[in-house]
Amino acid sequence: MLFLASSAAAQEKISSDTLAEIKRATVFVKVKAQGREGSGSGFVVKVDGNTALVVTNHHVVEPKIQIEIPTGPSIRRPGFPVPPSWTPRWLQTTLKNAAVTLVLESGTKTERSFKAELLAVDPQRDLAILRISDVKNLPKPIDFSRTPKLSETMSVYTFGFPFGNVLAASKGNPAITVGKAAISSLRNDDNGDLAVVQIDGNLNPGNSGGPVVDSRGQLIGVAVATIRNSSGIGLTIPAAEVGKMFQGRLGTFHVMATPPENGATRLRVEVAVIDPLGKISSVDLYCLPARDPNKKIQSLEREAGAKKIRLTIDKQLAVGEVVLNGEFKNPEVLLQGVYTNAAGKDLRSQVIRQRVGGPIVAKVKPQPRPVKRPPVQTGNATKIMGGSPRDELFIDEGPDGGILIGLELGFGTFASKEIISAVRPIYRTKAGEVRGKQHGADIPATVTLKAKDGYAVGSITVRTSLPIFGLSVNFMRVKDGKLDLDDSYQSRWIGVKTTFRQTTLEGDGTPIVGIVGKTNARGTCSGLGLLLKRSAR
Repeated sequence: MLFLASSAAAQEKISSDTLAEIKRATVFVKVKAQGREGSGSGFVVKVDGNTALVVTNHHVVEPKIQIEIPTGPSIRRPGFPVPPSWTPRWLQTTLKNAAVTLVLESGTKTERSFKAELLAVDPQRDLAILRISDVKNLPKPIDFSRTPKLSETMSVYTFGFPFGNVLAASKGNPAITVGKAAISSLRNDDNGDLAVVQIDGNLNPGNSGGPVVDSRGQLIGVAVATIRNSSGIGLTIPAAEVGKMFQGRLGTFHVMATPPENGATRLRVEVAVIDPLGKISSVDLYCLPARDPNKKIQSLEREAGAKKIRLTIDKQLAVGEVVLNGEFKNPEVLLQGVYTNAAGKDLRSQVIRQRVGGPIVAKVKPQPRPVKRPPVQTGNATKIMGGSPRDELFIDEGPDGGILIGLELGFGTFASKEIISAVRPIYRTKAGEVRGKQHGADIPATVTLKAKDGYAVGSITVRTSLPIFGLSVNFMRVKDGKLDLDDSYQSRWIGVKTTFRQTTLEGDGTPIVGIVGKTNARGTCSGLGLLLKRSAR
């Protein structure tokens, strides 16, 4: 009995050699963007000569931050003390295009820092792949291809840099922290696949992106989160998800539709391609008008009437156009992506259902500036129309030098009325057209309102209450770095026109560089405003 217990304990103890290898493969991740700094952890998973690939969390390299802004004088309620003259509110934004530095052997005399390139991101699974090049004496990578059989109470070890430089004992970077924990739960998704490995050890801020391994140094998962106000419950992304990301897979679908012309409707499809090693050689799209809302379909390939097109892979997107014949009135279509990796294996995305036609399709065309205009809010202050005071605020500022040229809109329902439930900004930059983050429910079927060449978003007219019922966009010509208020055209109205008063939000000719807004507890975009250049800087 005593001998068996000692043997089991010895098997769960990590050896000094394995400990040294994992410590050396774990890197300190430093992130800097827009004057802000943050940090996290990561680990080397592939080495090819003097080049290494590093895994970390998406939220480490593109973190969300909150910005405090004043919104106006507070209102004193009878019987309550006089409030401050300005009540702070918070806007949430995701830092894009961050400068990422990886520190090898952090906190030691031999630590080295290298600029990293962001190779691929998977926001849905909170993973990111970084690359560093021209680095000598790289560490041995952590093998993620052989995952041990997991069970509750199994001992695991966490590696990372909690609290970043706060724990640094010198002027350099912090030394690594190693913790011991045990698996407390294996949580599966609706398909029965392992989705989360729960451990009973604390994962503090800064641990995100670090490796969690067993006693032999085999990867269990990637540290991602901790449960607040819990007695040390941590969550990790299973190692299998890292392998799937390296094999290549498809991300979210975005579909833009045009109104029916000559008995046909055109769908422009953009599919995110998550492929850090360039393994995906082709992407096909199957499209089928949906007729039976209750029919469950796993594959569209053998469905009668399904159309197949080959999408063109362009960096991290696969794009193409589907032509649907016939007249439709608010139809739904089924879409499925089929992609081939380098091994020649065909893989399939889930079948998704999307609506085409009705108010979600719109065609932008020049219109004369209206004589009668709704109430207008102007100037360089940030104003948000719609939503509840309890809703979470966000800010989405475009890349440096970019201006807002359009909006991508998704739709939902509120009290049996159709509403705009998701908004995604489109920017024009020196490098070309860039889409921002989608705010609101993840609805892949969208309509796009985008300015023609030489024009940009000058104002929006919205009808709002708790949700956004509808809007239109006024596009203005860009001239000498400013918007020409006298040279503009209006998009058609998108959504419904309710009894709620509509309001126009516009600036003073200053270019629009982003959007602000609100999202409610259901994940719906409930408020919207424009971010002017002066108020954004």
